[in-house]
Amino acid sequence: MKLIIPPPFQVAILALVMWFIDKELPEFRLSFASYKLLTLLLVFCGIAITAAAILKMFSVKTTLNPLNPAKASQLVTDGIFGFSRNPIYVGDLLFLTAWLVWLGNPANVLPLLLFPLYITAFQIKPEEEALLNLFDDEYKLYCNKVGRWL
Repeated sequence: MKLIIPPPFQVAILALVMWFIDKELPEFRLSFASYKLLTLLLVFCGIAITAAAILKMFSVKTTLNPLNPAKASQLVTDGIFGFSRNPIYVGDLLFLTAWLVWLGNPANVLPLLLFPLYITAFQIKPEEEALLNLFDDEYKLYCNKVGRWL
């Protein structure tokens, strides 16, 4: 896998793009009464899902390095990984959705929608290939039971 930019930086770059779009197109901004509450709820959910995934991976002592999934020592299929094969990327999507709500600019819907397509093509599929090479039938069975995102 020849990835250059780690996913957290990809998320940060997209957040900057969304901020730039908001600054360039302020006339599209919308606001609603409970946007702060919705933002906090999305951030909380993102933190909870991401933390659950990280803690689970630490507990089984496998790698968290998204640039080298071939170093995985164990296939994690329970806990939060029983609901999503990629809970950290789900958390990232929730953080970006919170950012969209906070900015209040619907012009940012397109970059937000592009995130799962991009991360699936350039991060998740290479990770899946590495895990398939490592865990073969066990990974195939897991993929049949648990969705890529949800």
